[in-house]
Amino acid sequence: MTYLSGKPAYIALKSPSETTVLLEKGPVQTLLDQQALKSIVAQAARPYSITESRLVTQYEPYYSDRANGLRLPALFLRLDDPQQTILYLDPYSGRVVRSYSRWERLDHWLYQGLHDFEIPWLYRHRPLWDIMVIFCLSGGVWLSITGIIIASRRVRMAISSARR
Repeated sequence: MTYLSGKPAYIALKSPSETTVLLEKGPVQTLLDQQALKSIVAQAARPYSITESRLVTQYEPYYSDRANGLRLPALFLRLDDPQQTILYLDPYSGRVVRSYSRWERLDHWLYQGLHDFEIPWLYRHRPLWDIMVIFCLSGGVWLSITGIIIASRRVRMAISSARR
């Protein structure tokens, strides 16, 4: 059970990827009205407003999932608040699936881009992504090997100077 625009609603799960919304005294819906979702967010975001809205039909940099588990389409909304918040709403359930402030977007790129190497363009061109990951991993292996060589030389020098 949930609330949409202050009115009770039920979200029935047919499967993890299929939902149906049952509104009080309303029709059964599989996809909620975009304008209704926008007005709910606009009301909740006051005194700020929605500056951009669009329907996302394919994965993009902030709305992606390696296993393609996020449902499409999604409703993208950008607010004019000081944090420059962006939201991705699931029009099947009305829930906020992803939200990012300005700093969370930077953190997303620093973590996802550097730790998971999740760069959308590269990830869509999978053989190139694999080559880049192997190249970066080989650089890490090379740094580790040179560190071991330098450390072993220093240990040998320390042992030989201690024997003298």
